[in-house]
Amino acid sequence: MSMKKLLTIALISIINLTAYAQELTPKQNAEGKYGFVDKSGKEVIPYKYEKTGYSFHEGLIAVKLGGKYGFINEKGTVVIPFKYDDAIYF
Repeated sequence: MSMKKLLTIALISIINLTAYAQELTPKQNAEGKYGFVDKSGKEVIPYKYEKTGYSFHEGLIAVKLGGKYGFINEKGTVVIPFKYDDAIYF
């Protein structure tokens, strides 16, 4: 098989894996806290946030906790600490 064909197959595989990446949706529970669920409705990031953005942008989403905003990634890890009065995407 030629190198060009191998690179084409590799590129298509990467694109397919990226398209299949986990899509998380913010959801509010009965107590008014927000968390994130996957396509099947399974909780992926716990319900603990006061507010949240509508969707992830470049792998991050703004969330509010303890009265302050920060950003988390799709695993729920804090990337930008909760110390801001407001949050906008950059």
